[in-house]
Amino acid sequence: MLADLIAHERGPASGLRSFIDNFMAVIEFDAIRNGRLATRHELTVYTVWLATAVMDGIQYFIGNGHPYPKTQERSLAVVGAHIAHMLRDTLEDLPAGFVNIPAEDIQERGIQLDDVESESFRTWVREQVERARACLQAGKRYIDTLDVLRCKLAGVWYCARFDRILNAIQRDGYCLRRLYPERHSLVVWAEMAGLGFAVILKHISDRIQRNIPGPEQRVAIGSNGNISSYRVKLTRNHG
Repeated sequence: MLADLIAHERGPASGLRSFIDNFMAVIEFDAIRNGRLATRHELTVYTVWLATAVMDGIQYFIGNGHPYPKTQERSLAVVGAHIAHMLRDTLEDLPAGFVNIPAEDIQERGIQLDDVESESFRTWVREQVERARACLQAGKRYIDTLDVLRCKLAGVWYCARFDRILNAIQRDGYCLRRLYPERHSLVVWAEMAGLGFAVILKHISDRIQRNIPGPEQRVAIGSNGNISSYRVKLTRNHG
């Protein structure tokens, strides 16, 4: 499958190469970090690799050929989602040898990996939740600027999924648990449908607003020969 993707690449600037390279880097790092503590820098770079891969993948597979402004906010939604993802999976990852807490934080804060209810552990979790929320919020502002509706929907639903995890962690007093089954409830699916409908309406409204000519454009149109309607308006205004 990978060879087939490469063989049908849409061009050197398509994002496919970046998507593949960064995802391979993520997989390689997961392999080498198993069973050892990762540094803050390693985990930060790991998150950047994943965020870049996901955004380039969205660009390539969903909205290829459309503009994706390369601003600082471009990958922040995925950064926030990855932070939330690592928090969600912490209690499952630990027995498997994956520690999602930087070695520096464990040492400096005296975090005990087997005591998730301790003050030091929960304080670290709270800081990660706040960081993830800030990244998701900035990322959603970026997603809102995209021209492709299906990309907007994918991005907004992606963010909403991890917003719910962060909400659950906060409700639990920043004490992590192994499972978060509430994110699969019928209520959540209904809310996701409502969110999608709101995004579609806003997207249509924004497109309409962009296509309505401003006052200067209307004057220019009238002065280029199509002035009868403007004469009628002037006559009515002064008659």
